[in-house]
Amino acid sequence: MYARITRGGGALAAAGLLAIVGAGCLPLKSSPPPPPPPPAPPGAPDTTAPSAPSTPNLTAGSDTGEFNDDDHTKDTTPTFTGTAEAGTTVKLFDGTTLIGSGVASGASYNITSSTLAEGQHDVFATATDAAGNTSLASAELEFTIDTTAPTAPSVPDLASSSDSGVSSTDNITNDDTPLLGGLAESHGDLVSLFDGATPVGSGPIGGGVYLVTTSGLSDGLHSITAVTTDRAGNVSAPSAALAVTVDTVDPVVVLSTPSDGSNFSVGASVLVSGTASDATDVVLELWNGSFISAASVAPLPGGSWEFSSTFAAGTYIVSATQTDQAGNTGFSLIAGFTVT
Repeated sequence: MYARITRGGGALAAAGLLAIVGAGCLPLKSSPPPPPPPPAPPGAPDTTAPSAPSTPNLTAGSDTGEFNDDDHTKDTTPTFTGTAEAGTTVKLFDGTTLIGSGVASGASYNITSSTLAEGQHDVFATATDAAGNTSLASAELEFTIDTTAPTAPSVPDLASSSDSGVSSTDNITNDDTPLLGGLAESHGDLVSLFDGATPVGSGPIGGGVYLVTTSGLSDGLHSITAVTTDRAGNVSAPSAALAVTVDTVDPVVVLSTPSDGSNFSVGASVLVSGTASDATDVVLELWNGSFISAASVAPLPGGSWEFSSTFAAGTYIVSATQTDQAGNTGFSLIAGFTVT
């Protein structure tokens, strides 16, 4: 059944129409979604910012000192590297101060900064594209510039364990790779030893103390100095020199008399004599089946030495040794003699 709509009955007609629609006789359709906006026409401005560059990093050549990755340097115009969108202009900032810029090539950048003061710095990077859009800032690189050289270390001292021979404090040794030590600035990184101008060893500083074993030293007199290098690569003035004598040669001891196989009468004086190459005492040992005694004889200026004694009847063996100041020992041949 349809409602009749008559002229002049607008309100009634509208009510009838709503009733018809409500009864499902005239279904209504929903409105379609609006169409997407048209693409930007060619030549429209670029408003998309590039991605943030990577955190700046000191190049190995600018990260001076023993390690090239510890972010301590003495370079006041260091070079930084990182990645950024190709073609963007990368700017480096130390806090709010612009310290350098460059164009990223092949998605990487290398930028040398303006001169930076000694101390700690926090550097970050931004990238700006050709349209002038600027990225967010990268993370910061914290690094330290140190251009102050450490003070000179103390004079090296030959360790008592390396100072062999008759004295542990005379700096004469038969150790050709001796251990030397001393004091140095505790913020220093390492100490290097030099024999004249030749480097002969290096080692770390711990608690303000260094201990360094040298490379092989030749026999003779050596002038050993030490220098300190800090973490940034600054080098101190050299220390005063230590004179060290290395002697690895055994002295030569010759037993001239008695000749081997000699025979002496009871009560006769037996001369034991010979030569020695060093100035230290010659030690004589006498054996008669077992050890009897020892005697020390000082060589004369020309190196000769002698000792006389009488012996009871028996068969004897005598030998001579000499230990030099560095601790090297020379041994003579033994000689046997009889007293009847």
